[in-house]
Amino acid sequence: TQRLHSYFKGQANFALAFTPTVSVRRLITVASLRGPRPHRDRFITGSGAYLEQLYLNYETDTVAAYVGKIGPTFGIAWDKLPDLLQDDISAAYKLAEMIGAGGGLTFNLETLGKHRLDAAAFFADTTFLHRSLFSAPGSDDEQVQRISHFARADGGLANTGKPNNFSATLSGSDFADLPGMFYQIGYRHLAPGRGESRSEDAAIAALGWNVKLDEEIVLTPFVEAARFWNFNGGRADAAVVTAALLVRAEPWEIALAGSWRGVGNGKGAPRSTDYPLAFQVGYGLGHGFSIGTGYR
Repeated sequence: TQRLHSYFKGQANFALAFTPTVSVRRLITVASLRGPRPHRDRFITGSGAYLEQLYLNYETDTVAAYVGKIGPTFGIAWDKLPDLLQDDISAAYKLAEMIGAGGGLTFNLETLGKHRLDAAAFFADTTFLHRSLFSAPGSDDEQVQRISHFARADGGLANTGKPNNFSATLSGSDFADLPGMFYQIGYRHLAPGRGESRSEDAAIAALGWNVKLDEEIVLTPFVEAARFWNFNGGRADAAVVTAALLVRAEPWEIALAGSWRGVGNGKGAPRSTDYPLAFQVGYGLGHGFSIGTGYR
């Protein structure tokens, strides 16, 4: 039986600039922190607010450095896709709410495009900064999607209390002979927390194209492939391939995305696969607000 779920998601970015290059930045997110109850419809319940990022940032045209609660770079599908499509398609490997430090170098190669190399070392946030407002599900909540009082005892990859996890990505765009093309390649290492037996390593590659059909309509096809070794800290490996097509005709946005996910069950065991699909139509209301409906 298909169920109807409605929810609200919003984000607010704030920056306090001390100089043209030094600032404190924060990102507050309002989202569903509890999943829907089985066999029931849901209308905007279980939502809460939390601090997703808070960090000191130094940035020029060529150099960047940051320290605090950060979102290390790894993959672009979770950022490109509309919210409704993210959870089932690619958000599972998004790096978010980490305590650490990182930096970036930007290279402008003129006709060969602009490229940025980012790297960061970090660990999962288990401080008071992780707590949420309005809804605070615990690890014993059957519908929990984000634990409010997250602790070392809850385990999980990167929940190590020390910066022995890292990511590195190379991103590029602004190619003179290939206008609209963008890419990212990257690698990450997540050490085991309590409950995991192994470290997880992963590599990613993404390629997309912003194609202007006219002054108002932009077509964006892209594909992203991710490979995981010791997936989720176990013995199995995994792979995820996502393909999507976005059509923007302000104020409308249409998105269609599909993914192939394969997860091994250990040496000699059969591989499990699934094929999540999602579709969304959105309408921009201005000032950063939009409404949308979709199917997944």
